[in-house]
Amino acid sequence: MKILEQFDKATDDLAKEFVEKYFGEGLVDDDYFWVGSQDEDREVLCVNDDFFNLEDIVRILRYDYNTKQVLEFYDNRLDKK
Repeated sequence: MKILEQFDKATDDLAKEFVEKYFGEGLVDDDYFWVGSQDEDREVLCVNDDFFNLEDIVRILRYDYNTKQVLEFYDNRLDKK
């Protein structure tokens, strides 16, 4: 389905933007990936050993968090679990 292909491309673009902006451009594709079978779910992104859900990635990019805010946000998310 074309709409799902567009979704896959959009989420991949979001992931790449997120990783480059907050983890540096030096990461290669093996350093981040969607968790799930064959990238089907695209709900949780693993970057190095950190995990971000798609909702958080969108929020962080939409509100243009700085690196310190991302780390604080991530720590707060971990504390809530």
